[in-house]
Amino acid sequence: MLKLEEIAPGMTDRAAFVGQTGSGKTTLAQEVCRLRPWVVAFDPKGMLEWDGYERHERLAALTKAKRPRLIYRPVYDELADEETVDAFFEWVYERRNCVLYVDEVYAIAQGDSYPWFFGACLTRGRERGIAVYIASQRPSRVPQVMLSESEHVYTFNLKLPQDRERMADVTGLDETTLQLPKHEFWYAPQVGEVRGPLKLSLGKSSGSSVSLEIPGRSRAEDHHVGEALRT
Repeated sequence: MLKLEEIAPGMTDRAAFVGQTGSGKTTLAQEVCRLRPWVVAFDPKGMLEWDGYERHERLAALTKAKRPRLIYRPVYDELADEETVDAFFEWVYERRNCVLYVDEVYAIAQGDSYPWFFGACLTRGRERGIAVYIASQRPSRVPQVMLSESEHVYTFNLKLPQDRERMADVTGLDETTLQLPKHEFWYAPQVGEVRGPLKLSLGKSSGSSVSLEIPGRSRAEDHHVGEALRT
């Protein structure tokens, strides 16, 4: 068994979780976020149901919240307004000392276009104690800087060839290895060996005894992408 903490981002690191819907990326992101005391999650799809988080649909209410774990699930008029979305990221930037998690980054960033203060959090947030985690089911649409800035990349199953091609470039893995069973993923750090495929293993209650399983077959060894892991 490998402990989640062994492959978790550092306090102000950047991380990317990619994979198609239902692959397990959001579950892994939730467990990684549990390791940090202060988290603000941006939920453009309205799908996050994470225990222990206070949810807000209006930015005005969110900015007054005092709880350490918050979810901003903007109503349509706020999500559709670029100034309001940028104001959210500005609030995070000024708030400092937290994890910013964006559940589907291509909802607010495509090509080379993304909110200015999101870019500030991504490229200058380290000095302000801000970690940035992004998730996406379509990494081919995500601005390259968001992947290149990530010290930690967790890649789940990718169905479309253009998404596999993008992540093969980022991780150095062969495209064929990016078609994975549900809940299995590769861990590709910016520095160090690629590990995997791995599988998240939860205890009887969520968050209790989190570990990572190594599936029986060893594709990591077959494709020469990392050192063998000890069980």
